[in-house]
Amino acid sequence: VESTGRLFYDFFHTYYEEVDFCHRTWLAGWEVWYVPTPIVEHQHGATMSKFYTREDVLRKFYRNMRFSFKTNFGWRGRFLVKPVFELCCLAQSLLQLLKGKGMDFRAHWWAHREIGRLKPEIQAARKVVQSTRTLSDGELFKTVMRRYSLRELWMLVRYNG
Repeated sequence: VESTGRLFYDFFHTYYEEVDFCHRTWLAGWEVWYVPTPIVEHQHGATMSKFYTREDVLRKFYRNMRFSFKTNFGWRGRFLVKPVFELCCLAQSLLQLLKGKGMDFRAHWWAHREIGRLKPEIQAARKVVQSTRTLSDGELFKTVMRRYSLRELWMLVRYNG
């Protein structure tokens, strides 16, 4: 944790903080392991749904993903991944809007605007993350973008779906 940097709890509170921490752990040169056998059963949204609406949850999730991309990626990641991510978000939000689900559309656009407002926080967090980096974006992509067999993909879909 010392070499990776602390969790940004003052920003994240919930949603995507564990993924952000894993990205930063990889960038600092450590291994990240996924263990698909949970010891504890997690009831998704059980606590937060008492305090937030589904739209609030989506807003935080989309904002936090953007925050993580802006702080963790170098120029290559921001050039290759961020535009694809934004296009996917745009396509998804427009599709949801066409289906009559404006909530998803509003959540994406709120998160997009919120990231612009949080520029000083993003710059401060980016400085922390980039100072602990030992891996380039290219090395990170080689680590996380390995080819999966059809069996592995099926197991991921089946387990997570």
